[in-house]
Amino acid sequence: MICNGHRLSGLVFSLYSSLLWAEQPAGESDSTALTQLHLAPTGHLYSPYLADQKRVTFGIQLLYAAESDIPDTKSARIALRMGGRLELFNWHNPNHPQQQLQANLEIGFRGHFDLQNSQDNIGWDGNYGLLFSYRANQTIAYRFGPYHTSSHVGDEYTERTGRQRIGYTREELLAGMQINLNPQWQYYLEGGYGYNIDEKPLQKRKRLQSGIQYQQTQLSKHERLGWYAGLDLSSYQEREWAINQALQIGFAFAAAPHVWRLAFDYYDGQSVIGEFFQHDEKYAGVSLYLDI
Repeated sequence: MICNGHRLSGLVFSLYSSLLWAEQPAGESDSTALTQLHLAPTGHLYSPYLADQKRVTFGIQLLYAAESDIPDTKSARIALRMGGRLELFNWHNPNHPQQQLQANLEIGFRGHFDLQNSQDNIGWDGNYGLLFSYRANQTIAYRFGPYHTSSHVGDEYTERTGRQRIGYTREELLAGMQINLNPQWQYYLEGGYGYNIDEKPLQKRKRLQSGIQYQQTQLSKHERLGWYAGLDLSSYQEREWAINQALQIGFAFAAAPHVWRLAFDYYDGQSVIGEFFQHDEKYAGVSLYLDI
């Protein structure tokens, strides 16, 4: 998948480079064109889905599972999330500065631990993806690229229950669109298509996700905190398109270029750990996040 991602990045890079050269006025120096490329920029062209319980970030969550049909688990949980999105480069059109292309490498870990069973790890997921974001103007942004999820059963949980890994691995191509309804409100829609699940009869190829989110401020130098809220809805073909619901309400503190979030989370749907996707859970809790 990484090989395919590199070919895709090379193709996009070459095409966009050609466009920039075509737009360059006659006699303009080579160095002028190069100034449009910024390596390791800060800031995202495409905002994260705040309420998504699978989004990659650093965080610790204290959760209470009011309902769960994962066998031999208790209600008190801790969820750990580690990782982030690394901006590789940003390239903008000198004649239309709002038009920008960004390449991102996203890597993350997500695990749930059972507090009432010796803090046993129930299961964990690892993610990575090579994603490209394109902003056409202040209103609309897009993202696309390959994404990999590999899920695992916790060793302690396996030893205690005998539950073996089913080998849940999802490799997909995703495409998303994000619309800024105004400076505070955003709406997004995303789809994914699994391209490497031929030997996994329990899994299906298609996935849909949508949501809306509100941020009181843009966390500028003069407005360094604010309330925010997000609603995320997701659905998988492998679960007959049942809708998973996630709600997050919190308070954001700017620590430029990062953001701290203290939040209340609510989730109702299939387990966010891929190995247990056939099981449903309903939980709520408090969370502390650091977005990098």
